[in-house]
Amino acid sequence: MNQPNSVAKRGIPPEALEVMKGIDARRRHFSRNLKISLAGMVVLLALGLVVLGLDFKFMGKYLGFILMGIGFTLLVSTLAISLACVFSVIGALGRLSRNPIFNGMATLYVSLIRGTPLLVQ
Repeated sequence: MNQPNSVAKRGIPPEALEVMKGIDARRRHFSRNLKISLAGMVVLLALGLVVLGLDFKFMGKYLGFILMGIGFTLLVSTLAISLACVFSVIGALGRLSRNPIFNGMATLYVSLIRGTPLLVQ
């Protein structure tokens, strides 16, 4: 079957088909470059750990404790982000409120949060 005829039968103009091929090629290149970059970062990380001379026996000895710490850190981070999202929605709705009390409280809260440095928060 001739390609222009099959394209015409599907109702896709040949120019659009060329654009689609270009997009597919860019996606393949991006995927390949991403994989190469990630592999390079893993190699550099491993090389850096070896060059720094870290004591892997020590890390193996306390691996359970380290993994518990990672899990706890992820839990605290998730809870903090969730709580921040709830407070931000309440603050935004309060700022949009026509009630002067809610609007004033929300404005005060937003001003306080905006005025504090990120490390203090």
